[in-house]
Amino acid sequence: MTLNGLYEWPNLQDTMKLVVNWGDGTPNTTNNVTGGTFAIGHKYADDTPTGPSETTRAITAHLFSPNGISSIQAYDPVLVTNHPPVFFQGPPKVLASGEALDQVIDIIDPGADTFTALVNWGDSSPEQKLGVSEHREVQLSHAFPGDGIFRIKMTVSDDDGGTYSWEWPIFVGLKLDIESAPNNQVKLSWSSQFPGLLVQANSEVSNSEWQTLQNTPQLVGDRYNVLLPINDDQRVFRLMRP
Repeated sequence: MTLNGLYEWPNLQDTMKLVVNWGDGTPNTTNNVTGGTFAIGHKYADDTPTGPSETTRAITAHLFSPNGISSIQAYDPVLVTNHPPVFFQGPPKVLASGEALDQVIDIIDPGADTFTALVNWGDSSPEQKLGVSEHREVQLSHAFPGDGIFRIKMTVSDDDGGTYSWEWPIFVGLKLDIESAPNNQVKLSWSSQFPGLLVQANSEVSNSEWQTLQNTPQLVGDRYNVLLPINDDQRVFRLMRP
């Protein structure tokens, strides 16, 4: 917040000292001010530790002249509200068959809060409570029971009741196989555990202009197959979710 004020003094070029008590237990701040006005900023790190989601803070300010004359001003209480935590899980993770998830999630919160994290792994295993480090990091470590798409849901809560939840997919065992086929064609295939994916093609991996192919994948046994004519403009392929 910013504390704004006006004051009167015969010589407004004189440097005055403004001492502010922000009402939150932090040390008083001393600021040099001139010109008859001031605007002093302060960040409330928390509303109330392990308390309600909002509270009020009473601000008082002492203004001292160069010769030590002082005045005091009490301001209307400031309402400080809790800001819930957030996190960003990054792009979807793709794991090889049998590979365990190993990922660190950073919690973002402007307050001096403590946090708890709960995660549902999306594979019918019990919901798990995870530790949050002093650096506000959550370590995700989990082995999934098989191949497939597993949707993780994580909920982070702070000590003032603020919560944030997000859900994202983990692809386990997703691999695009490419092999030659008769009639000057190439065959792309992947596991039927991953329906609804699109194939994109490009001439180079570094090229940003990927083309989504209109060929409909055909389910043959436990594999999706796409047959394409060999084309120099389509030498690199990837799978994408629509």
